[in-house]
Amino acid sequence: MSTISNSIPDNQQPAKRVRKAPSHWNDYETNPKARKTTVREKNQSMLEVFASQKLRYVADAQVSPVRREKVSKLMTPSCQSQTDTPEGQRFIQCIQTMKDDGSDVYAQAVEIRDVVFKTPEGAAVLEKGLFAKREIKKGEVIGVYGGKLMPLKDLKGDDRFDYLFEFPETPFHKWCIDGREMGNYTRYMNHCNPKNENVSSVEFFYGDRPRVIFVASKTIPAGTQLMYDYGPEYWKNKGITPSEL
Repeated sequence: MSTISNSIPDNQQPAKRVRKAPSHWNDYETNPKARKTTVREKNQSMLEVFASQKLRYVADAQVSPVRREKVSKLMTPSCQSQTDTPEGQRFIQCIQTMKDDGSDVYAQAVEIRDVVFKTPEGAAVLEKGLFAKREIKKGEVIGVYGGKLMPLKDLKGDDRFDYLFEFPETPFHKWCIDGREMGNYTRYMNHCNPKNENVSSVEFFYGDRPRVIFVASKTIPAGTQLMYDYGPEYWKNKGITPSEL
């Protein structure tokens, strides 16, 4: 399979994630002694994991019928210029292949596991993480971020910054993909220091909506957790600057 460069072309920008997380994540990511063994509980399937958390599994970004026309009008030719590149063609193949029941080849390459670690106070914490079931080659497409495409102004609640991807400096700067109530396995990828990440997120505009595509930035051995840098906006909303990490 062909690979992509670690540098992102001018017309492909890193996706901007805005997601708050528990404060103990900072210690987990920067202090190796805080890390613990990962375990799988009852070997749950992806759909069982989503059902247990009362989440809807969707393969792609969802657009309601009442918003589809408004969203499609924002798709300019410059947005879609990357669709003719080799990378763009592989992204499109992923979009067209992923299924809402998790039976596609992309979902079958990964699994959701429980991750157990300790907080700085010594308390055991159970979180979810995404792991490779087989070796994933550098440049392989991992998946499309699933969720509801919606205007930023419509976000409500104290958790309004959780599991969101925004598209700043694009025609969709007033929109986001909201993965709080629906999504797929990509929502379980945890944050890591940029020097340790093995996954990259890329903005991709195709058809009538924007998307976020995840690609392996290095070869990932089977059994390894898939992780990426959430970016500066993540830390800004959390009240931490990257220099503190």
